[in-house]
Amino acid sequence: MNKILFFSFLLFCTCFVYGQNVSGYVYSSDNQSIADVNVYMPEIKKGTVTSENGFFEIKNLESKKYVVVFSSLGYQTKTIEINLKKTDITNLKIILEREFYLTDEIVIGAEKNLEESVLDIPVRTKTIGVSEINSIPAISSSKLFEGISGVNVYSEAGMFSSTVVSLRGLGGKSQSGTLVVIDGSPVNKSDAGSVDWSMIDKDNISSIEIIKGPGSVIFGSNAMGGIINITSLKPKDRFSATVSSSYGTYNTFDTKLRLSGITDNAKFYWRTFTSYRSSDGYINTPDEIIKENDTIVVPVFLNEMIAGGFAGYRFDDKNSLELSLNYFDNQKGRGVKIYENNGANTQRNTIHSYARYRGNFGNLRLFANTFVLYEDYFRLNEYYSDGEYALYEIKSDRIEKGAKVIAQYNFSENTELDFGGEFKDGSVNGADIYYTSTDIIRNRGNLDIYSSFAQAKIKLLNKKLVIVPGVRFDYATFKNAAFSIENPSYSIEYLSEYQFVSDKPVNWSSFSPKLSVNYEFSKRFDAYATVAKGFRAPNLDDLCRSDQVRTGFRLANPEIKPEYLYSFETGVDLDLNYGLNLSLSTYYNIGKDFMYLLSTGDSVNLGYTISPIYQTDNIGEVRIYGIESDLSYQVKKSLSLFVNYTYNQSVISQFIVNPEGAGIDLTNKFLTDVPTHKAGAGFAFVNKIVDFSGAVNYVGTRWIKDDNSIDEVYLFDDKYPAYTTLDVKLRKQFKNFDCSIIVDNVLNKIYTNSKGYKCPGRMIIFELKYNFKRSKNEG
Repeated sequence: MNKILFFSFLLFCTCFVYGQNVSGYVYSSDNQSIADVNVYMPEIKKGTVTSENGFFEIKNLESKKYVVVFSSLGYQTKTIEINLKKTDITNLKIILEREFYLTDEIVIGAEKNLEESVLDIPVRTKTIGVSEINSIPAISSSKLFEGISGVNVYSEAGMFSSTVVSLRGLGGKSQSGTLVVIDGSPVNKSDAGSVDWSMIDKDNISSIEIIKGPGSVIFGSNAMGGIINITSLKPKDRFSATVSSSYGTYNTFDTKLRLSGITDNAKFYWRTFTSYRSSDGYINTPDEIIKENDTIVVPVFLNEMIAGGFAGYRFDDKNSLELSLNYFDNQKGRGVKIYENNGANTQRNTIHSYARYRGNFGNLRLFANTFVLYEDYFRLNEYYSDGEYALYEIKSDRIEKGAKVIAQYNFSENTELDFGGEFKDGSVNGADIYYTSTDIIRNRGNLDIYSSFAQAKIKLLNKKLVIVPGVRFDYATFKNAAFSIENPSYSIEYLSEYQFVSDKPVNWSSFSPKLSVNYEFSKRFDAYATVAKGFRAPNLDDLCRSDQVRTGFRLANPEIKPEYLYSFETGVDLDLNYGLNLSLSTYYNIGKDFMYLLSTGDSVNLGYTISPIYQTDNIGEVRIYGIESDLSYQVKKSLSLFVNYTYNQSVISQFIVNPEGAGIDLTNKFLTDVPTHKAGAGFAFVNKIVDFSGAVNYVGTRWIKDDNSIDEVYLFDDKYPAYTTLDVKLRKQFKNFDCSIIVDNVLNKIYTNSKGYKCPGRMIIFELKYNFKRSKNEG
C-alpha cells in the first residue's frame, strides 16, 4: 500500500512538473502576425501574450480540456477549446478578424485611422511597423530611414548635429521639402522648415508611413518631396512599464522610462515617457584644419532630456478625444571652447502639444486636431579670428500653431469623399547679441497659410480600378517682417545696407490638382500612375534673416516667391511567389520658381575677411527625375532579406538671373547635396539563440558647389566622395528582459562635409530593457 501511495505521489509530481504544453501563432485575416495578443485560460487563470512574430506558449498543463481566449484591441475576441492528452499541442494557427470599432485610438494596424485612411491613395508608400523598427540597427530615429529607397539622410555628425531627412532629391541640406507629421500634427518649423529629429524617440514609435511625392491633397506646403507620417505607440495592457538603459562609444549614456495603461472597458488610456541622454562626443575637426586655426578645438558633446505623455478617452464606440504634451531640452556642443564653460553650443527648449477628436456619424467620419509647437532656440558662438576674440549669442523664439479638420463621407462601399481645411501660423522673433561689441541684430516675421482640400476615392470593376482625383487650395501671407541693427560697430556696419521693414503683407495662392489611378491586374500584380501639382511657400529664415554661415554671408530675400512642382509618377508592384516581392517606381518632376541658395557673385567686407554673399532666390526651372526599385524576400518566418536601389538626377534646366543676383549661369548644373546613386540591403534573422539584423547603405557622389566647380579649400574636388556603411544589431529577449547591441558604422568609414568636418565613425551601443505588463484579464 505504501508503495502504491509513493508511486502515485511520484506520478502526480511528474505530471505537475512535466505537464503538457500548448503553443502556436496568432495571425490577422491578411496573414500578418499579431504581437501582444492576450492568450488566457479562464478556468485556471493562466495566460501569456504573443511575441513580436505572434508566437505564444503556455507550459505545464494537466491533461484535460481547456477553453482558451485570444483577445487584442482592434480585433474580435476568439475562443477555442483544446483537449490536452498525453502529447503537446503545437503549431496552432489562430486567425483574428479585425474589429471595426475598437480601432482608431487604441491600436495601429486594425481599421485605419481617418487621417491615415485619406493618405491611402495610389502613390508609392513605404510603411515601417513596430517589429521592423525594433529590428533595424538604428541608434537614433533618423537612422531608421537610411535603408529606404528615395530617402536621403543628411547628418554630418550623427546624433551630435542637426539632421535632414528628405525625399526624392528635394531637400539636400534642407528639411523644408519634406513634411514630417507626428500623430496628425506637422512639426516642421516655418522659420527654416527644420525638424529636430532628436525629440522623436524611436522607442515611442508604433509605425512610420513614408508617402513619396506631392500626390496627397491632405498636406500642402513642405510636402513637395513627400510626407513622413509618424504614429506613436498606444497602450494595449491594463498597465505596462518599460525601463531601459544603454551605454556606448564616447561615454554615451541613455536611460528611459515608459509607463502606460488602459481601463478594462478600453475607454480611458494613457502613457508617460521620460528619457535622458548624454555623451562626451568626439572631435569632428580634422587635424589639418586644426593646424590652420588658432581657435581651441574640443569634442562636440550632447545633453538632452525628453518628458511627456498623452491621455485619451473613448466616449463611446464612435467618439474619442486625445490630449498630448511633450517637453524637449537639448544642448549640443559645436566643437570650440575658449572662455565659456560649455564653449560654442546650441540649445533648444521645445514644447509640443496637441488635442485631437475623432467621431463617426453614420456614413460620415470626422477628424479634428489643433496643435502648438514652441521652440526657444539659443546658440552661443565664440572664436578667434586674426587674433581677435568674438563672442555673441543667437536667441530665437519660434512658434507654430494651427488646426485641421478632415471629414470622410462614404456614399457607398465603392465611393467616398474626403474634404476639409487647415490653418497654420508660424512666427519667428530672433536677435543676435554681441558681447565683444555693441551690436544687436534683430529679425522677425510671420507666415500664415490657410488651406482647403477635397478628394474622391472611386472603386470600379469589382474594386480592381481605383481612381482618386483631388484638389487643394493654399493661401499664404507673409507679414510683420523686419531685419534691423542696433548700435552697429565697425565689424557689423556692412549689414546696415541690408536692413528692411515690411509693413505691407505679401500674399500668395495656389490651386493644386492631383489625380492617382491604380489597377489590380491580378492578386500578384498591380500598377499605378499619379499626376500632381505641389506648392511650397518660402521659409521665414530665407525671407527675413541675414547672417554669417559656414559658406560665407547669407542675405535675406523678402522678395522671394513660392515654388511649384509638377510631378508625374508611375509604378508597379509584383508578388513573385515564394516570398519575393518587387516594387518599381519612376518619377519626373518639373520645379517652377525653384528656391535655391546660391552665390550672388558679390562679396562683403566682414571686417576681418572678404566673404562671398549667398542668397536664396527663385532660379527658374529644375527637372528632377529618377527610378526606385525595392526587392524583398521572406525566406521563412524567421528570415527576411531586402535590397533597393535609387537613381536620381536633379538638374537646373532653366536659370533666370535676377538683375541683382548671380552673374554665373547655372543652366544644366546639378543641384548640390543630392546623390545620383543610392543603394541599400539588409536582413533580419529571428531565432531562439539571438536575433541578428544588419544593413548596408551606399551613398553615391554629390555635388558640392552650386556651379559644380571644384572646391579648392577643403575637399579639392567637385563632388563629395561616395561611401558605404554597415550597421548590425544583436538582440536577445528572455522573460521580461530585452538585451541588444548595436554597432553603427562597423567599418568605421569616415566621411566629411563641405568644410571638412568629419562624422563620428564607429559607435557601439549596449542596451538593456525590462518590460512589465499586466493584461486586462489579470487581477
